[in-house]
Amino acid sequence: MQQALSILAPGEIYGGAERQLIDLCSQYFSLGQHFKVYLFHKREVASRLEKIGIVPVILDGGHKYSTSNANDFASEIIRNNISVVHAHGYRAMV
Repeated sequence: MQQALSILAPGEIYGGAERQLIDLCSQYFSLGQHFKVYLFHKREVASRLEKIGIVPVILDGGHKYSTSNANDFASEIIRNNISVVHAHGYRAMV
């Protein structure tokens, strides 16, 4: 059985931590690993992921403190049988 991995990150800025995220995703992608990337914003991180062939899922709850992102993400975990979640950044952890 193939293990499903999810990577969750805010995605609104691009710096050192986001570079690590792009590198991690690039490695998984090059190895043919099954994973999905979830972001809170369609900005620089989403653009860079798309350039390497990874289409992120944007969780847009409308307001940055909206609980709908958590509900939407929980639904995605169940629907896609995700067994490992890597949260990248403090907002993703919350």
